[in-house]
Amino acid sequence: NQWWTKKGKESGNVVVLRADISGMEEKKKKQKKQREVPPPVAEPVVAPYAPPASFDPPAAQPYAPTAPPPYATPAAAAPAYVPAPPKPTFIDYVSGGCEINLGVAIDFSASNGDPRQPGTPHFLKGNEKNDYETAIATVGKVLSAYDTDHQHSVWGFGAKYGGVIRHVFQCGPAPEVNGVDGILEAYRSTFRTGLGMSEPTDIEDVVRAAAAKAVQGQSIAQARGGQSYSILLILTDGKITDVNKAANAIRTVCDSPLSIVIIGIGDADFRGMNYLDDMQADRDIVQFVPFNQYRHDKHALSAATLSEIPDQLVGYFLKHGIHPNPPMQQSMDDIAIDDHDENEEFFTFY
Repeated sequence: NQWWTKKGKESGNVVVLRADISGMEEKKKKQKKQREVPPPVAEPVVAPYAPPASFDPPAAQPYAPTAPPPYATPAAAAPAYVPAPPKPTFIDYVSGGCEINLGVAIDFSASNGDPRQPGTPHFLKGNEKNDYETAIATVGKVLSAYDTDHQHSVWGFGAKYGGVIRHVFQCGPAPEVNGVDGILEAYRSTFRTGLGMSEPTDIEDVVRAAAAKAVQGQSIAQARGGQSYSILLILTDGKITDVNKAANAIRTVCDSPLSIVIIGIGDADFRGMNYLDDMQADRDIVQFVPFNQYRHDKHALSAATLSEIPDQLVGYFLKHGIHPNPPMQQSMDDIAIDDHDENEEFFTFY
């Protein structure tokens, strides 16, 4: 810029390297502040007060009770699980007083051979027991122990009296004998009655006789609130003439309170006996045991003989809806102690 003197004449040159302009920053701050001020808020318009219109309440309505809602039956709760009672056992029935009745049927048919000849199953030699007697003493002793009164029927079959074949006849002078000794005595006494060993060998009549006695015994026991079950022990050489006839007789009586144990004496063909044991029937009541297979092991013989009886007894009573009676109360005075016998066998049933 030029520098001018008072007289208006140019006097020299002034060079401005830096110039500060005051007041510009203040002006900018003022303009920014003015932009940030919000516009004024308009005041709300208040309507002039007006008194409320008059209120007329609705007329009271008369009380009318409402019907209750229909009753809804609550959903039935699931019943609590009740475990099934355990299946009764043979011991449950015996402990409840079930009477066990043993009957014995002995084969006196001619197929057994001449009882006077050594080696035949009926051969009698002094006090020495033959095969029939050994089987009676071994098996009969175990079964007789469960017999309530130890009274046993003893029948024979396959012999002639007065020229007439008898398929069932009484052995011994009395309808029943006492204990195993009584069975053995009735057996031996039969050879002194003039019988003739004959044919055919037929067990039908003796099976039916035993079943009728078993049914009668259960009916009498049930009438007084008790129970009765019978076991028929058949001792035979196995040579039954008509196996199908025997099978039909067994099927006919299989709903009786009866078990049939067949002891095969000798070395005959026992296929017929095995058939009777395995045949189909409404209820299995037959057990066949070959004597010679166990003749040197009395314990095994008795165990094999009795293996099916507990289940057969329980099966009969359950089929007819008969449950064990409560265990009988026994007095100390009722306990009997027999004389010791080293040859006596003991067995446990479950």
